[in-house]
Amino acid sequence: MSNTTESRTERVDLFQTRLGEIGVDFDMVKGKKRAVAKVIELAGESQVCYWQHPVFKKIDLERVAAEDADLSLVVAEFAVAESGTVGLVHGPDRPTAEGLLPPRQIVLVDAKNIKDTLHEALKEIYSEKSPTEVPTNIALVTGPSKTADIGLKTIIGVHSPKELHVVISA
Repeated sequence: MSNTTESRTERVDLFQTRLGEIGVDFDMVKGKKRAVAKVIELAGESQVCYWQHPVFKKIDLERVAAEDADLSLVVAEFAVAESGTVGLVHGPDRPTAEGLLPPRQIVLVDAKNIKDTLHEALKEIYSEKSPTEVPTNIALVTGPSKTADIGLKTIIGVHSPKELHVVISA
């Protein structure tokens, strides 16, 4: 697909379809202000940790350490339409612990950052960076964490959050 408005709509539709197929709740809102308002609404009375991302600068939620939080708020660098995956790029203001420790997570996705394939998303990230700027950790999250490597019994939430909610900002 090309990067036209029509194909962006198709990518967002496919992304939403895939999210539903893998059991991820999501909301689609117009604009970043509404997206942040939705995130705050969804957070409710939770103990939250969140990335030091510009979009979260004006939120009025008490911030706790990742190990004490029951909810993390993060921003996806990209999302992949074909799989319903969100890409979380960790770094100095985006600690890995805040993306992995709390049992629930809300991910904010900008619709313009939804790519057709993982290859397309990673190619864009790596082509825009110099060798010293390349991310050292990218978490690819496709639904809540699941594993069945202990007694072949599926367990949810072992390696990262057991509940995932995506807010898409159009």
